Amino acid sequence: MQAGAQAAQAPVLLPFPAGTGAAELRRAGSLWIVFDRQIWPASVTRLRTLPGFNDARITLLPDATLVRVAPAAGQSISLTGINGLWLAAPTSAPQTPPVPIAPIVARNGQVHLLAGAGGHVVMVPDPATGLLLAVGTLPAPSGRVASLRHFATVTLVPTDLGVAVDPLADDVQLRADHAGFVIVSDSASPLPVADAGQEPGRPLPPLDATRSFDLPDESTLALRRRLYLAERDAADQPLLARLPFRRRVAQAMLALGLGNEAGGVLTLAAADDPVALTDRLTRALAAAAALVAHRPDDAAALDAPDMPQTDEIKLWRALRAAELRPEDAPVSPALAKALAAGSPLLVSYPRALRRDFMPLVARTLLDAGALAPAQALLNAAPADPYLRFSRARARQLRGDWRGALAAYDALADSPDRSQSTRAAVAALDLRVSRNLLSPAHAADQANILIDAWRGDARERDLWLRIADWRGRAGQYRQQLEALRAALADFPGPADGVRARLDAAFTAIAARLVAPDAGKLAPFELVALLRENQDLLPPGSEGAALIDTMADRLAALDLPREAADALRGLLPTTTDPLARAALGARIAGFYRAAGQNRQALDVLAATAPKADTPALPEAVDLARADDAAAAQAALGQTKAALASLAALGPDHALLDRAAIAEQASDWQEAAADLSTWLGAHATAAGRLDAHSAFAVLRLASDRAELADTAGLAALRARYAGRFANKDDAAIFNLLTAPPVVSLADLSRADKDLHTARALPATLRAISPP
Repeated sequence: MQAGAQAAQAPVLLPFPAGTGAAELRRAGSLWIVFDRQIWPASVTRLRTLPGFNDARITLLPDATLVRVAPAAGQSISLTGINGLWLAAPTSAPQTPPVPIAPIVARNGQVHLLAGAGGHVVMVPDPATGLLLAVGTLPAPSGRVASLRHFATVTLVPTDLGVAVDPLADDVQLRADHAGFVIVSDSASPLPVADAGQEPGRPLPPLDATRSFDLPDESTLALRRRLYLAERDAADQPLLARLPFRRRVAQAMLALGLGNEAGGVLTLAAADDPVALTDRLTRALAAAAALVAHRPDDAAALDAPDMPQTDEIKLWRALRAAELRPEDAPVSPALAKALAAGSPLLVSYPRALRRDFMPLVARTLLDAGALAPAQALLNAAPADPYLRFSRARARQLRGDWRGALAAYDALADSPDRSQSTRAAVAALDLRVSRNLLSPAHAADQANILIDAWRGDARERDLWLRIADWRGRAGQYRQQLEALRAALADFPGPADGVRARLDAAFTAIAARLVAPDAGKLAPFELVALLRENQDLLPPGSEGAALIDTMADRLAALDLPREAADALRGLLPTTTDPLARAALGARIAGFYRAAGQNRQALDVLAATAPKADTPALPEAVDLARADDAAAAQAALGQTKAALASLAALGPDHALLDRAAIAEQASDWQEAAADLSTWLGAHATAAGRLDAHSAFAVLRLASDRAELADTAGLAALRARYAGRFANKDDAAIFNLLTAPPVVSLADLSRADKDLHTARALPATLRAISPP
């Protein structure tokens, strides 16, 4: 014992014979001191006169004595052994506790408690459960059980001195041996302590965590009995006294994995007793119940600042954070650290809670790259089938990708739908990363898995993974389709699907207008634009994107699609000058596609009003040219000429000539071409490409008019000035004088050869 500044009274000798063993533990709100000898009846009164034992309740057992005292807060009773006798004194000073006893699990399943020889086992009635508690006494203060430890059929109770075991099966016994104590089974089968998650032959992991809940790792039968007793006791209490008993009911339900039922009990408790609304433990239990029921949003009370700052509360906070984390989100270092610290406590939980939360913790630790604590958690439950996926994932992180892939494939065929779906997706991901499978084929196979798991974030994550694979394969339409499918079922902002869809479209659009986008099939570009108009960014950014994509479509010889794309901007373009310019561009694309009626409709819809300021000259000319060309193509020659005439007599002479030629008005066409050549063609020297083409057109029109004099004048002026020999050949043929004598036969023969080669020559000639 350590004596402090305010040490207790001097220790006094207890009235027990020499060689008596003792144990000390806290149970049912009292301090229990168990001696393995009966106290002399005459000494009972004397014991009650000793300091600290005035209100002691003394129970004489067949071979032992149980002394129960209720010391004041912060008080305890210190036991000291001297020459086989026991001294005791009440104290508030900190004590030097006996050495902790480390439980050892043997290969045969027995649990050895190395406390030293000389102990005895006493069976003591336990009012908390109505069953017998096996207590191992020691002849000296040489050892204690530091913390609660649950096994499948036995619970090791923490003590201040000695050993205490709560058997949960009739064939489990605590026996004293030469090294201390051993927990054994009388049946032929070994003690199933491995269910506690410990590898045989190894010491149990240290568990000195501070607790808030009572969640023992007992068999289902024992937990149901615990629930029955708790419900019975709660029913026997007055209404306003039931809160602590209902908490026991809720904890028994939580141990069985009945989260919704436990929450219902606590809700009823709050309705009957308003104290429950402010009671920290009740609120913590209600939050834990919501978490067991997989409703983490309803477990926010765990993060309240007034919650008990125990290791158990910290574990449940970390479990909630892990449950709320999207599986594709990074794991914070704080969360990984909290889960690693709480893993030993989680291992001590009953099977239903381990089944729910150990896979979550293992996956989160592996996602964080915390392989060591994750592997320790997996080693603590080597036989649990619900950790098979995490074991395979750990193999992958250790670099054994072949072993991991084999484990994934084996698990993909298991009846466990949750793990099989995870394993199948992980196998696809691993094959893609090892270049064993293309992203496109992985997406095809993942589509089959969609129906295997529906309704929660995992379905959303699978759609997102499919979309990612489609994007990597260049299947942009299918990528957006997958994201839209995810958005249909997960439209909330918290799901983040809409943001992913917008980002994906922006990235795809950037690829489509990139210089190397020519490798994309034209129909992909067209379909993307038609199917995803709603994804275009608002304002000038979206308009610039459409404008660029329209140029891209036109370059792919898809003028109609380019026009349709630009036409979608008209409803949002309100400035009259901007609408007129946009209309001219759309009409040009429609005219190139042969959609002349649509071109005129767009020009009419974007025509400036009378009070609109004058259009820029370039826009005005473009609109007039498009209107005239479209009208001429529709046979509206007069209207086409009127459109051009509105710009002045000398404007668009070549366009007017083309319209006249289309209407077979050769005289008007020749006049316009002559005027244009007079203004643009040089008087001597080589003709440029534009002038050469205009001369050929004029020669053709003169030939249509049979204007021999005009053709002769052209021949005299332009012969020998063509840079291109094909142009010169055509010109010579068109302007050749008629055959009037035998001397002209030789020239006519040459002209005949030129005429025969005319189709090939014409194919080589095009407007500049």
